[in-house]
This record gives sequence, C-alpha cells and structure tokens, in this order.
Amino acid sequence: MSDKLKDPTKAQVMTGYMLSRARTKGHKYADQAAECLIEAAEEAKEVGELPALLLVAEDVADIDIASGKFRKRLAKVHKRLRRRMLKAGYREITDDDFAEFGGGGGR
Repeated sequence: MSDKLKDPTKAQVMTGYMLSRARTKGHKYADQAAECLIEAAEEAKEVGELPALLLVAEDVADIDIASGKFRKRLAKVHKRLRRRMLKAGYREITDDDFAEFGGGGGR
C-alpha cells in the first residue's frame, strides 16, 4: 500500500468551501437581521408601541443564540468531514484548493 495521500475530489473541496462560507455568511446575515430588528424596535418606540419593543429584545437574543448554534454545528460537521477524509487517505484541503472556487477557507 502506498503512503502517498490522495488529492481531494472537487466535490470534497467544494463541500469544505461551502461549509466555511455558510458559517461566515449565515452569521453575517443573522447579525444584519438582528440590527434591522433593533431598528424596527426603535421605530416602535417612537410611536409608543412599548409591548412590541419588549418582544423585540427577546427576538434579538433568539437570533444570536440560533446563529451561534448554527456556526457551532457547522464547525462540528466540518471537523468530522476532515477526519473522515484523512482516515480515508486524502490529504488535507488547503486554501489553494479553495482558491479555485473563489477564496480561502478561513484558515
């Protein structure tokens, strides 16, 4: 058996790249949604809708919690995929591999 590691397939590289992008972009969009919600709360406050303002604080917190859970879960999936690929005899995916799809993987 050869000790040479196999090159990852394009689909394997794309999977890693998309997981990385999903973590980054999903978090970014969740933050933007929370900012918009805070602005909506300010608008509600201006017209005297205090109950709406109080509910918004809970929703912002829920967005933050969901975003954190989403990122953490994707990180676990990504790590598991890396381990499985290494165990199957594939070399580590590098930022150079990701460059073909438009950027680095954040390492």
